[in-house]
Amino acid sequence: MVERFHAFYNENKEKLHMKQSFPINWREVMRWKSHLTEPDSIKLGEHFIATLQHVPFSQFYDALVKAALAIKEERIILVINGNMRKSSTWVALLVWPFINNKVVDIIAPQDMKSNVPDRHIHVYVDDAVYSGKQFVNAIPVSFSGDIYLLTAAVSGSDETANRLEALELRENPVKVVLPTSRIRFFSVFEYSKYDREWSDRVMYNNYDKFQYRDDVHAIYFDHKLADAVSVMQKVIALGVDDVKEDYHFHPIIQGCKPTDYRYYDKKIVDSHEYVSDFDPDGVCPTAFYKNIDYTLNGNLVSTLLHILDIL
Repeated sequence: MVERFHAFYNENKEKLHMKQSFPINWREVMRWKSHLTEPDSIKLGEHFIATLQHVPFSQFYDALVKAALAIKEERIILVINGNMRKSSTWVALLVWPFINNKVVDIIAPQDMKSNVPDRHIHVYVDDAVYSGKQFVNAIPVSFSGDIYLLTAAVSGSDETANRLEALELRENPVKVVLPTSRIRFFSVFEYSKYDREWSDRVMYNNYDKFQYRDDVHAIYFDHKLADAVSVMQKVIALGVDDVKEDYHFHPIIQGCKPTDYRYYDKKIVDSHEYVSDFDPDGVCPTAFYKNIDYTLNGNLVSTLLHILDIL
């Protein structure tokens, strides 16, 4: 399997790196902030701006490479989760030149086994960890041992840290090792000074507009704007304000515009739409790794399959 993955990498390596970037349009951010009129919205705007973060591909890639080079163990069991439309396969390919001489096996999470020999380590690859739920849920309850989470960015919020640390308290304990090179980011709630009354009020009265929750973030990457489960997607994408009679969009990502977004197969228009989440492919920046035309022996492969099913 390792040899076949290496051949797959060599065939597709020229497709893996991004060239386009989508920086923050700070003029639109300030214009958006000036259109927040309600006291709760104004406070939310301050917290959002404090946590707003754009990660260029160069910074993302740098963090990944450093994380790969920091692995001390001599033998790697590479863990790739999900089909090829997920980020894991792309991340595995990006770091492959820096770990391939150590990889002894490539598996899906459900095939993880406890009690690996000394000098071995399970290395789980992902682009970023927001709440940590997806990662935690992917680890079999029967597995016990160490996992190196090779990722570029991890939320530093308490909820995420607690979820990862809770793995050590399971009946079959799991120790998660995080790379020191990781990009850290925090939830918007972290900047509210844990004002529960304010937070509950904003969630109750403004979710349709702002998609605010305690564990939501204000970060996006050149390679992806994450969904509303992880980030304040609607605000990052459209810069929605709270003017009731004359609803405005303030696109705060340079290179993106309201018409780039879709929901329920419809285009976003300049009016008050209760968008709870965009179509996965109807965002900007769209997920770079979902649009890679992977080939094997010159033939296009289905990205709906796991890489191991293709190889």
